[in-house]
Amino acid sequence: MASNLTKMVKFNNGQLYPILGLGTWQASAVIDDSQHTALINSIKSAIDIGYRHFDCAAIYNNEKLLGKAINDKILEGVVKRDELFITSKLWNDKHRFELVEEALKNTLNDLCLSYVDLYLIHWPFGTSEDPNVTDSEGRLLGSGVSYLETWKAMEGCVQKGLTKSIGVSNFNIRQLKDILEIATIKPVVNQVECHPYLTQNKLKEFCESNGILLTGYAPLGSAKRSWAGPEEDAILDEPIVKQLADKYKKTNAQILIKFQIQRGVIVIPKSSNPKRQKENFDVWDFELTSQDIDLLESLNKNARYFEFNTIIHSSMKLNLNIWRLKFKINNTTLININNAVFIDIINNFDIIIIKLFNNLITIIKIIKKKMFECLLYNNMSSSSSVKMVKFNNGQQYPILGLGTWQTKPELKESEQTEIYNAVKSAIDIGYRHFDCAAFYNNESSIGKAIAEKIKEGVIKREEIYITSKLWNNKHKPNEVEGALKNSLKLLGLDYLDLYLIHWPVATTEYPTVLDSEGRYIGTDDSYLDTWKAMEQCAQLGLTKSIGISNFNIKQVKDILEIATIKPAVNQIENHPYLTQNKLKEVCESNGILLTAYGPLGSPYRGANSKGLVLLDEPIVKQIADKHKKTNAQVLLRFQVQRGVIVIPKSSNLERQKENFDIWNFEMSKEDMDLLQSLNQNLRYVLFKPGSHLKDYPFNEEL
Repeated sequence: MASNLTKMVKFNNGQLYPILGLGTWQASAVIDDSQHTALINSIKSAIDIGYRHFDCAAIYNNEKLLGKAINDKILEGVVKRDELFITSKLWNDKHRFELVEEALKNTLNDLCLSYVDLYLIHWPFGTSEDPNVTDSEGRLLGSGVSYLETWKAMEGCVQKGLTKSIGVSNFNIRQLKDILEIATIKPVVNQVECHPYLTQNKLKEFCESNGILLTGYAPLGSAKRSWAGPEEDAILDEPIVKQLADKYKKTNAQILIKFQIQRGVIVIPKSSNPKRQKENFDVWDFELTSQDIDLLESLNKNARYFEFNTIIHSSMKLNLNIWRLKFKINNTTLININNAVFIDIINNFDIIIIKLFNNLITIIKIIKKKMFECLLYNNMSSSSSVKMVKFNNGQQYPILGLGTWQTKPELKESEQTEIYNAVKSAIDIGYRHFDCAAFYNNESSIGKAIAEKIKEGVIKREEIYITSKLWNNKHKPNEVEGALKNSLKLLGLDYLDLYLIHWPVATTEYPTVLDSEGRYIGTDDSYLDTWKAMEQCAQLGLTKSIGISNFNIKQVKDILEIATIKPAVNQIENHPYLTQNKLKEVCESNGILLTAYGPLGSPYRGANSKGLVLLDEPIVKQIADKHKKTNAQVLLRFQVQRGVIVIPKSSNLERQKENFDIWNFEMSKEDMDLLQSLNQNLRYVLFKPGSHLKDYPFNEEL
C-alpha cells in the first residue's frame, strides 16, 4: 500500500499532515525485552506498509524504541526524515515553563531526531514533579502551574525549531478559549478520545471554527486497555458498525477509521499486528454515504473509555485565575474578580494558605518572570509563522529572509562586527533564511554568527537556509566549484541551500580592474556553460538548489533550453515601482520563483531615476495607516502575498523585528492593486559598470 494514498490535512500554519497515523500508546509503565522487540518490529512493519504519521508521548515510555525503528528504516533508505510526521506529548509533571523545552529535548534525544513535527500538551493540568508524592487517597498532587504558562513555553519551542507545530490534547472548550486568548501561535490540533459513542461534535465544531483540527484517539474503543469492564459496551461489536462493514465488505475497524476520516478528524488507531495494521491502512477504496455517517453519529452517548481521575484539581482553578490576572496586568487591563473566583478561594482556602506559605517566593519570581515574558511575546513574532514556499525540486524555503548586501570591496572591522551582530540578532528574532554572496565580502562574519548560534543550541544547521552567489569573475566552468567551496569555507558550512549566478555577465578575474572609463572588463564566457557547472555542484551535494539572479526573460529561456536542473529562483530587484510582472509570469509558468531584493526601494543606494523614495510613497503610507503597520511592513507583505520571496536588509534590531512581524495582517485585493498601480519600471540598481557588456540584462529595456 503506497503511503502517498494517505489523505493529507492542512494545519492553520500551512503544514500538511497525514490524516491517518499509527498510535503507539502503552499502558504499562515498564516494557520488558520481548515487548521491546515487538514494538520495534511493529513500527518497522507500519513504515513498510506505508504509515508515515506516528503518534508518540513521553509517558508511553517507548520513544527510544520508536527512535531506533524509525532511524533503522531511514538508514535502510525506505523513508527520509522529511517524509515522516512524528507527534509527541508533554507529560503533566513538566508543565512548569522552565521544564518544557528540556522535556521536548529529552524526547528528541530518545527519538534520535532534531525536531518533531507536532508537540502537544498531553493533559490540561500539571502534577507534582515527584510522581511518588500522592495525597491520602492515592491521587497525584496538582502542581498549580497553569496551562497558559505551559503554552507560552510551547511557543518558545516552535521559535527554536524543536517542533514545527504545537497543539493540545484532552482540552475542553473553556480551556481552548483560555489558550486562544493568550496565544501568539494557535494550537493546530486538539487530540481527544473520539468514536461513535463519543462523537465530540460540539468540541469539533468549536475547534474547526477556530482553525483547530481534532485528532481522535481510541477510534476503535481501546478494548484491550487494562481497566476495561467485562460488561462494557465495545464499539467494535456494535451491530450498526457490523452492518456497515458487511455492506462495504470491510472490517468493523475500517468502518470506524473511515468514519473519522470523512469527518475531517485525524485518526490514530493502535495496532502492533502487521495484518491489522494493513487492514487499518486500507481505507481509501470506499466511501461512506451521508446516511451511513448519520447512522454512526446516532450512536453517540458521551461514553468515555478514558478518564484520568487520579489528580487533585482543587488548587488548579485558583492558580489559573492568578495567572490570568498576571497576564492582564502585563497588558494593562485588569480582570474583574467575580463571585466565581471568590467561591474558588473559599472552597480551597486550606490549600491556598499552605501554598502561599510554602511557595510565596517562588510565586513572586514566576509572576515577575512571566510578566517579562509576556512583554517579549507581545513584541516578537514567531519564526513558525513564516510562510514556506516550495521550489520546483520539492525543497521548502522561507519566503522571508535577511539580506546581507554590502558593496565595499573591503570592510572595516567595525563593519564586519555589525553584520556579525545583525545575523545573531536576526536568528534570535526568528529569521532562518540568510541571503549572502561572495561579492559582499562578509561571508566569514556571517559564518561565525551562525556557528555561534548553533553552538548555543538556538538553531541546528538543518533549520537555517543559506543562499550565496557566484560572482562575475568566476563564470569559467572550471572555476565555479572552487568558488562555491570557498564560500562554504568562509561560511563554515558543508553545503549551501541555494547557490545563484549573481549576474549573467562574465568579467575578468579581478573584479576591481576597470577600463579607462571605469567599467568592468568583460570576457567571452557564456552563462550557459556556467549553468552546466552549477548543475555539477548540485550533483556533488555542495548545494541543495541552484538558481539565477538578475536574468531577463530571454536569458531565463536560454537557461531552460539547456538545463537538466531547472533554476529554482531568479533573484531580481522588485518593489511597487518595479513590479516585474511580465518576468514573474514567465518564471512562474516554468516553475521558477522570484526573489525580491531591494523590496523597500533600497534607499541607501540613492535613487537612480526621478528621485523617488519608495518608503515615502503616499499610497504606501495610506495602506500602512489602514493596517496600523509600518511602510516597510506593507512593502514586505506586498511581496509575500504575491508569492515572491523577499530579503530586506537591516542591521537594526528594532527594524529587523518590524520586518519580521508581517504575519498578522492581510492586504485586500484593492490594497494590492493600488500598490501594483505604482509600477513605472524604475530601477534603483542599474549595475552601470557592466552596462556595456554583451550579456547586460537590462539592455532589452533601454
